[in-house]
Amino acid sequence: MDERDFMILKILSENVLESYDTIAKNVGLTGNAVRNRVQGMIDGGIIERFCLCPNPAVLGYFVIVAIFEHTEKVDVFREFNKIENVMFLVEAINGVGAVVLLFREEEEWSREVDSIFTSIPSAKLISAFVYKRPVSNVKIEKTDWEIINLLKSDARERMCDIAVQLNFSTKTVKRHLDKLIDKEIVCSAVITQPMKMEGAIPYYMFIEFEDDAKMRGFGEIFDRCWFKQKICDMPVFIMQLYSFSFEEMWNTIRFLQSANGVKNLVYFLPYRIYFSDWYVHEALKKTTESIAIE
Repeated sequence: MDERDFMILKILSENVLESYDTIAKNVGLTGNAVRNRVQGMIDGGIIERFCLCPNPAVLGYFVIVAIFEHTEKVDVFREFNKIENVMFLVEAINGVGAVVLLFREEEEWSREVDSIFTSIPSAKLISAFVYKRPVSNVKIEKTDWEIINLLKSDARERMCDIAVQLNFSTKTVKRHLDKLIDKEIVCSAVITQPMKMEGAIPYYMFIEFEDDAKMRGFGEIFDRCWFKQKICDMPVFIMQLYSFSFEEMWNTIRFLQSANGVKNLVYFLPYRIYFSDWYVHEALKKTTESIAIE
């Protein structure tokens, strides 16, 4: 992998529907060259799937990001897969990982998270943060759900093909998708497998800044991210970065560990990534039942 591959992943992570021609203008390639690179990452197992899923907060979930230490000799994937609340899981080779858990608003999330980690002795909770962006009064319409249902298996499906399958015009499909993305009703994601990224060293950081002003002084580090997500009202982020040498990676980590303005930092070298869209299927089922009743 090279810099342009990560630039392509960054753009697709921000908007998985972005056209190859638009991506090409941002990375200095032709549309066909971008298409070939993406297909190469798919064929090589780097890209596992493209996702366009409803924002869990829109569906009434608390989103909990938990950072944990784990015993490397134990398969934490198998342990966490028994937990139905898991949406996203990163297992790391340095004994640190992250899990994204979804809970309904009426539940006591702190108690539930403690209960989950009590049931998994091989994993020790380090930190847990609630990520729930304020959600305006948005409504996912019947047409939106029909489009989301088609895109859940392949989020890169062309708008014209979606239009044919749903018997809509391409303009109607585009209008609905633009609304869903602009209002952050749906979230883009590119699920990758880090161990397949030959030639590059992908790594994650859980980083907490003292305040927003201090955070803005690390713009150069943010430029090295191909994905970042703020996980609560405070300046706390999960960041995916990459380096082309261990020396470069360690220099970045050591710099941040001693930098003025960084309150807390945990880094981990990902081994496996797991993503579940069970909550989307649950929402689709409820929507289908509701439409049938109407």
